[in-house]
Amino acid sequence: MTDAPLGGDRPLIAEFVAVVDRKPATCHKYRRFLEEAAEFFAHGGHTLLTARRPDVVRFLAYLGSDARVVANSAGVLVTQPLGASSRKATLCALRAFYKHCSVMAYLDRDPTFGVETPKVPVRRGLTIGREAIRAFLDAPGRPRCRVQAHLFVFTAARLASVAGLRWTDIDWNDGLIHFNGKFESAYTLPMHPELRGARLHWREELARLSASHPAIASALDAEETAYVLLTREGRPVRPSTLGKQLKWRAARAGILVHDKRGPTRPERTRASSPRTRSAEASQLCSARRAARSRPSPTC
Repeated sequence: MTDAPLGGDRPLIAEFVAVVDRKPATCHKYRRFLEEAAEFFAHGGHTLLTARRPDVVRFLAYLGSDARVVANSAGVLVTQPLGASSRKATLCALRAFYKHCSVMAYLDRDPTFGVETPKVPVRRGLTIGREAIRAFLDAPGRPRCRVQAHLFVFTAARLASVAGLRWTDIDWNDGLIHFNGKFESAYTLPMHPELRGARLHWREELARLSASHPAIASALDAEETAYVLLTREGRPVRPSTLGKQLKWRAARAGILVHDKRGPTRPERTRASSPRTRSAEASQLCSARRAARSRPSPTC
């Protein structure tokens, strides 16, 4: 679907995003979802305020079909149908938008009322036994990698929650850990004795590193920057980095083989490249990339 003028929908979307009580990342997604919906409705002669329930149903069906065309990061139009989870998030954005319009008396009906929510299939993930968990905890790695492993095993917290953990969130006297969850929620967990020992070892290691790394010492001086997991530059470890290091440690423990190219990379490999003239040249480039690749680091 090519671009269509959004007309009066664009300032209305901007108003909604400005007042909605959501995190910045969610507001960004809401804007993208609503702009795509406004573009779809415009091709049918409607706006966001004049769209009807059948239009919403057709829009959700369009999102999950091969007819959906969207511009990628380079501005090129590509066919990219959405899964059930993304279509559910889009419907959530539309419902929040129409609730805002109802409060502001822009309309007295909700086109999303009665629209069935896409069902997201729940698949069973990787499950490991006690021996594999022990191997994961005992796998070789640096001190920070070790305490990260104990945090994952004995708290089962989200990556973002572990990355955002500060030393002030640990109650050593009562043996408790306070985590920040999604949607401004918080919860507290008891500290396992083995996790407590790993924390103490890591605190001693941080004290040793701060003597030779001023950035770490500066970060530990202030409560708001005294994160439990710090890089040598004194910055908190990113959740994406934690996820990668988690996979690398699992590979060293023999639990799973981590291919940093991803499981879908071979399937997406094209027969030729825009910078090459033949499949043979493309295969040569792949061989060179493989030769330059290095094994997973010991985090």
